[in-house]
Amino acid sequence: MSISSINKIPFAIHQTSSVVAANEHDNDESSNEKDGTTVSISPESWQKLKESEDEKEAKLNALPKHIKDMIKAIERIKEQIEMAEEMLAKAKEADYSDEKVKKAVIDSQQSFLNSLEIARFDAIQALQDAMKEAGIEDVSIITDLMS
Repeated sequence: MSISSINKIPFAIHQTSSVVAANEHDNDESSNEKDGTTVSISPESWQKLKESEDEKEAKLNALPKHIKDMIKAIERIKEQIEMAEEMLAKAKEADYSDEKVKKAVIDSQQSFLNSLEIARFDAIQALQDAMKEAGIEDVSIITDLMS
């Protein structure tokens, strides 16, 4: 589910004691045991979400193959960025015997992360150009990839 589609779905946050069991009303619920809250999505809202996702999938399936391939490549870059961010965080928290070594490792990880961000930006630019050439004007595809 993309961030852009979540704002279209009404949901409620209730205290656990006031929530009826999910299987009684066919609601999907997500609970947080630490603070005792449960988030419920009504069946109508769940259906709207499903329809929205189905529309998005149909829209993506209608795209030319080369554009689908570009989208998949950008999604892989986004996954690599997430891993690089985790590696950078671990490098910042790790104990090193020498501060110069720590700085070198962090600089290396930051450089790798920066190069992935640039690659993502360049790939999105190329996708925009390819979509423009194909006459596709749906910017929601680009906005989903930029988040």
